[in-house]
Amino acid sequence: MPDTILVFDSCKQTVELLYALLGPSSDLNVVEDVDDMSAIAQALSATDPAKVMVLSATTDTDFVLACLKAGASAYLLTERLADDLPAAVTALEMGNMFLSPGVTSDVIEECLNY
Repeated sequence: MPDTILVFDSCKQTVELLYALLGPSSDLNVVEDVDDMSAIAQALSATDPAKVMVLSATTDTDFVLACLKAGASAYLLTERLADDLPAAVTALEMGNMFLSPGVTSDVIEECLNY
C-alpha cells in the first residue's frame, strides 16, 4: 500500500472514486490538486521509506519520467483508476513499481533511447 497518493489534475469524481476503491478505513495521505514535483519530495521526506503513488490524466512521457525520477513508485492514469489501483497496490506491497498500461510503452521506449 502506498503511504501517500498525490492527485495531479484532480477532479471531484477521481477523488470520490479513489476513496470508494480504498474503503472508508484507509489511513493514506491523499493530497489533491498537486501542481508540481516538489510534492513528491515532500511526501518522500514525511515517511521513510515512503511509497508515493501519482494519479494524473497526463500521458506525457516527460511528465511521467519526471514523477518517477522525483521518487514516485507508481503512476496511474485517472481514466484507468478502477482497473489499475488494485494491481498498483499489490505491486507496491511486493516492493515493485507500477505504471498504467497507457504510459508503459512510451516510458520504456524513452528509457531505451536515452
